[in-house]
Amino acid sequence: MVVLLILAAVPLVRMLARKRKASVESRPYPSLIADRVVAGIGAVATLGIAGLFPFGPGRMSPGIATFLLALLSAVVALHICWAVSITRPGADLWRRILEVVVPYGIAGMVFFVLITVRDSQAGARSAQCRGKLKYLLFGLHNYHDVTGTFPTLATDDELPPRSWRVDLLPYLDHIWLREQYVDQAAWDAEENRPVTHHRPESGFVYDCPSSPRRDDEQGRLFAAYFGVRGPNTLFPDGRASRIKDVTDGTSNTIAIVEACGRPIVWTEPRDIDLAEQAVGVNLPGEQPGRSRGVISSYHHAGGHVGLADGSVRFVSEKIDPNLLRALLSANGGDAAVGF
Repeated sequence: MVVLLILAAVPLVRMLARKRKASVESRPYPSLIADRVVAGIGAVATLGIAGLFPFGPGRMSPGIATFLLALLSAVVALHICWAVSITRPGADLWRRILEVVVPYGIAGMVFFVLITVRDSQAGARSAQCRGKLKYLLFGLHNYHDVTGTFPTLATDDELPPRSWRVDLLPYLDHIWLREQYVDQAAWDAEENRPVTHHRPESGFVYDCPSSPRRDDEQGRLFAAYFGVRGPNTLFPDGRASRIKDVTDGTSNTIAIVEACGRPIVWTEPRDIDLAEQAVGVNLPGEQPGRSRGVISSYHHAGGHVGLADGSVRFVSEKIDPNLLRALLSANGGDAAVGF
């Protein structure tokens, strides 16, 4: 982003700083082409700022974003006007058109190729995220089949408390990692350091590949997927729930949410609490990279959730809060109409 801003400013600085003692007619033809190339780079860089506008929790409000895009459009128009103004006089019409269009055309093609590559990479990361959530739901149902209930979120009754993400490891083919975890020690104790700092070569099941920051200062990996604590949710306070408790329908009940806007280490016994988080998607937080919504991600315009029936759905930022609240309820009698 900083590099793009610098590139966008180059043509304006060049235009203002140039000492135009010589007339345009006397300027050599290569210099005119160089001016147009610089103008093209500036215009594409300005467009790139809009194209690479950061998505995810904690980003600026829609009003500020709209103002920024309008400002960038004005800068692009200024670059185009400047390029036209430095078009070599005396040339025939077709040459004048080519002198302006060719640099912008080449730069524009490069820009759209970069955007296409970026979008394809974002799509691949989104697919990986869905795959991880699907795998976690598979582990949840395996846990339910063996124990008769879903895992409980950590409570103060457990000393020391332990995250359900740790308890789920044997059902995700990570029984060897679960055996390394010392239940008698706190999650951040030295005894559990090998587990909290574990970095598998084949990828980590609890993090989202789209998240730009995936660990803390100590190198402990953040979790991207959480249970939601609250009345009538699949993880009510103090007790475990079962499939038959989901009277609102497993296809209408959220089991796991993606919440990259919450910097929580994966072994930390902490999840999303409805009493503390607002019902929404990618809501602005107290600082960049944070979100006060129950769902937050770095995917474009929404985030993923895993439903109690084992399916994964994408939830838009524009979802009605009442509908989202109904989806978070397992047995509240709320109708999730329109999802």
